Amino acid sequence: MDAPCTGPAGLSFLGASLISQTGMSGFTIHPTTTANELILTRVPAPSIVGQVTFELAGVTNPSTADTYFGRLETFASTDATGTNRDGSGLAYAILPNGVSVRSVVPPYLLFCVANTIQAEDCNSAQGNYIDFGDFSPTRTSTGTTQFIVATNADFGFTVAVQGTTLTSGINTIAALSSPDVARTGVQQFGLNLRGNSTPAIGQEPQGMLLSSTVTGNYNQLNRFAFNTGDVIVQATNPDIAKFTVSYIANIAPGQGAGIYVSTLTYLANASF
Repeated sequence: MDAPCTGPAGLSFLGASLISQTGMSGFTIHPTTTANELILTRVPAPSIVGQVTFELAGVTNPSTADTYFGRLETFASTDATGTNRDGSGLAYAILPNGVSVRSVVPPYLLFCVANTIQAEDCNSAQGNYIDFGDFSPTRTSTGTTQFIVATNADFGFTVAVQGTTLTSGINTIAALSSPDVARTGVQQFGLNLRGNSTPAIGQEPQGMLLSSTVTGNYNQLNRFAFNTGDVIVQATNPDIAKFTVSYIANIAPGQGAGIYVSTLTYLANASF
């Protein structure tokens, strides 16, 4: 014998309406529906094998937050009288404050520097050393490195360069404090972030470039400069970009012999 089905306080189907039905059709709410018993009825018709759904509106939920159980039954009659043909149960929960979903997108700053980086993949970064070879007063020596910078910071990022010019003991190669073209026979050390033609070196910036720009001294085609601490790239919004840094070195006749070295450090800062 079935256990009694007692409705919870506050539940009412009296204002219910059937707003959609799929899988089978033709159903309506029977007028003998009560506060605790909802009867769906239709003219007898063949059933289907598959999913059937009904969407209701206007049902008043129980007044207390809790877990509740219901009974589903089918009948041969149109008013749920007689012996049930099939039956099952269901459970549902009334939560005190509903369900909330929360997630966090963490702030990030991605930055990598190398001789070569494939596409925009820092995992492919290789090398950290440029060999200019033997300097000559009749030839401009060149080299390149690349870096990728990306952030979701609201106010973008900056990239600065720090270091010294090429130095061997007490001998140096003068850095270009203001942008200039490559001049053989004249002491020069400088860089830019463009795809140059004279000399043929470098690439134009790549990536999304939504707001990333190369700063003035380092954004002049075929002109090079270097001042330690300079910001060379900046962005005002979240962005991802890849830059190629082109370096030139020229010496004057009579340049002091030695192994000339410069160590440069690139610093990326995000503006959250």
